[in-house]
Amino acid sequence: CYLFMGGVVVRGDTPVSGTLGSSSAWTTAGSPYIVSGAFTVPYGLTLNILPGVSVLFASGAGMTVRGTLSAIGSESSRITFANSTASFWGHIIFTSESARSTFLPATYSVSASGSSLQYCDFVMGGLRGAGYAMVSVQGGAPAILFCNFYGLRSLKYTPGIAWNNGGFSYFNEAYGD
Repeated sequence: CYLFMGGVVVRGDTPVSGTLGSSSAWTTAGSPYIVSGAFTVPYGLTLNILPGVSVLFASGAGMTVRGTLSAIGSESSRITFANSTASFWGHIIFTSESARSTFLPATYSVSASGSSLQYCDFVMGGLRGAGYAMVSVQGGAPAILFCNFYGLRSLKYTPGIAWNNGGFSYFNEAYGD
């Protein structure tokens, strides 16, 4: 299957839902990854999302991270989290079990271990249960660097990221309609 997104040919259509069974990598060969319902990265496992991958969520679908989520794109090959339908997708929630990252301010980088979102674009997400945020930090401490948040449900409620009982490192985020 071929999908044209912003002039770029995206190959794949990999459906995902439920619980990640083993540590895995999502590559451009399988992209876009279509999350049709609740999806969980369990404690002790790692999901690596590689540069250039698109993750598309059905209406209300989301991801809960209890293990490690490493979504590290690059300036020229960003990772996209967006809706697969015309309505808003849910959110990515980091729980208290999720792997903590360590931000290294001298180099604007993070340690090799821990959850990290870098060079990611978040589009048309956020549900009430997470304060309308696309990324919700309920515990743990993911690093969030060089990410963009577009189509925010409501700037009245959130700038795209919400946190409660956790911490996170962030740098150079951008927000827009």
